[in-house]
Amino acid sequence: MRELEEIQLRSEIISANKIALLIRSAIGDFLLAIPAIKLIKKCNPSAKIYLFCDETVATIAGHTDLFSKIICIVNGWNKYFSLLITTLKFRKKFDAFVALKAGAGRQNSLAAFGLKAKYSFSYFHNYHQSYMTDRYISHKLFLSQEELQKVHYSRLCMNMVTNKKIPYLPPHEYFPKLINIDSPSENGIYIVIPITSAEDRRKPNIKFYSVLIKEIIKKLPQINIILSCLPIDKHYASQLTTVDPSRVLLKATPNFENFLSLIYGAKLVLGGDGGAMHIAAAMQIPTYIYLSEYSDLVWSPLSEVSKKTRFKFSFDELKQDQIILETVEYISSNQQINT
Repeated sequence: MRELEEIQLRSEIISANKIALLIRSAIGDFLLAIPAIKLIKKCNPSAKIYLFCDETVATIAGHTDLFSKIICIVNGWNKYFSLLITTLKFRKKFDAFVALKAGAGRQNSLAAFGLKAKYSFSYFHNYHQSYMTDRYISHKLFLSQEELQKVHYSRLCMNMVTNKKIPYLPPHEYFPKLINIDSPSENGIYIVIPITSAEDRRKPNIKFYSVLIKEIIKKLPQINIILSCLPIDKHYASQLTTVDPSRVLLKATPNFENFLSLIYGAKLVLGGDGGAMHIAAAMQIPTYIYLSEYSDLVWSPLSEVSKKTRFKFSFDELKQDQIILETVEYISSNQQINT
């Protein structure tokens, strides 16, 4: 696997004194983009790197040492208006602007207009052309929707800042550790299962998680289960505490710092919530993640301690028993989890 030193950074980024990066609210997107950001910092160490993002990403970014400044885009009544107002405050202050989010590109074009950097880089769908794109994006990389579903997101980000078409994924040692977490918020040996209604675009599969938790606490008496959720999903998570109230605990985490601390002390993070899995992987906490085939290709965590299995909650009813058995066997045999 190639070392980062062998990948050539774009000359416009190497020579830039101030660089603006944009990635709005997706936790996984941001964490998978970090190898590309670290490459920029390594090849152009004197550059000042500004990150434009939403509050959640800003919290995580604050636990790294990659940015000169983090600009939080406060969401108002309209996400496009908020982005425009924020970027206009920094108009013509950057040598390079890199949009670290592939897609239709409307927000990328709008940010490029607001910032008006000397050079700007962004992905677009092949069909997306507009005046804003042509006028304000100097380096356009076009991909079809099919290509976007076949290339790992980390590779897309690396491609954005290098001269390679699709470079190799960087080695795991270049993936970040969130080193500034002071201490875990919980003691003891525990597994975190995030419960979220965003998982699989529908309510959590309470039946599946109920059976899974029963099997874990039956086979592994030394391990407790902590269910993490936002307040909006508390009614889903509370149904699972009835399995064994003494060993299945509910922790609503409205404060994102508390959520990071909870994951930091876990022996394993388990489930289908992509954001939580990427956070755990970035801390080198073992994860067992349920991914669809598309998600596996594009969004799988960059970590050697991540176990992936293809399983879509809404369709694989007949596969659930097998997945539960495999999950419990993995936990039982993993020394890092049981010590």
